[in-house]
Amino acid sequence: MDQFELSPGLDMEHGFIRHIQQHQYSRKQLDEEAALNKEQTARLTRGVTMQSKQTASVYQPPGRRGPESSAATGQRSDAGGQRLNTGGQRSDTGDMSLSEEEVDIERYVAEARPYILEALQSPSNVSNTCLKSVAEVIVNRAWEDIGYYRTAAAMCQIIAQKEYEQQVHDVIPTHTFRRSVMETCADIFKNHTELREHGINYWIEFIRFLSEIYSQIRSGTRGLRGIYDILFGALDVLTKPPCIAAFDEVELLCSVLRDVGHSLEVDSLDQMNNLIASLRDAFLEPQTEEWARGMLLEILELRASGWKLSPSVAEYYYGGSES
Repeated sequence: MDQFELSPGLDMEHGFIRHIQQHQYSRKQLDEEAALNKEQTARLTRGVTMQSKQTASVYQPPGRRGPESSAATGQRSDAGGQRLNTGGQRSDTGDMSLSEEEVDIERYVAEARPYILEALQSPSNVSNTCLKSVAEVIVNRAWEDIGYYRTAAAMCQIIAQKEYEQQVHDVIPTHTFRRSVMETCADIFKNHTELREHGINYWIEFIRFLSEIYSQIRSGTRGLRGIYDILFGALDVLTKPPCIAAFDEVELLCSVLRDVGHSLEVDSLDQMNNLIASLRDAFLEPQTEEWARGMLLEILELRASGWKLSPSVAEYYYGGSES
């Protein structure tokens, strides 16, 4: 063989250089995203009132907060009835739109507004850190702003559904907003005694929000159904002192079970059995007031009849048929 025969050269078929180029490009993308996240986080956290779990006074009465961050007065802005463009289409979660008046964006802290609006449009355009803060401010307004819980639940439904649809083909979906909603609700419930001490109305609004978001997302948004664990826990608290001695809280307990009791039982029979056992114990407790026993008895009979009262029982409680 000729000693000066040309070398065949490097075999590039393995694509090693191509892999290096791809990794370099991916690293550049990650660096750019990290810089964007840092900038968005700095802008948002300057205005968001949520603090860290270690230092936060989560249930500080809204009247003691700044006028821009507090939404406890229940007043609404004068925004018109124009619809926000949150997708326009209908899905299995219902109407995917809210009016500007319903959202009342002006009563959110200024730095959070653009991220809330963007999340309603396309949560994938909002960084994970900012999505977490969006979830926190929406959930906290749900209990601070009397009567806002339905809108807050609808906003959570819309964002969680869009997040699911945008990540459905991802290898490892993050579901940051969905997870943050559940974590925020769990943190609030963990401190429910403190919340109730600051105001029973706040506690009641929080449970109404849990019931509403459970009702709205149950047949649609994937992954948020775990919210019923927190709802079951809150309802169980209502069956015990001091809640069982307060008319508004017993009325709330019965109202929620009338509305979603059957669905809750379908989703978790064991937890419903435990809750009904707590209701029965409260009914038999000598300290329970007569008016409370009457309301609890209605729910016990409603559940015993498969969540649909017979005409005679409905006539007794309501003076008419119960569908």
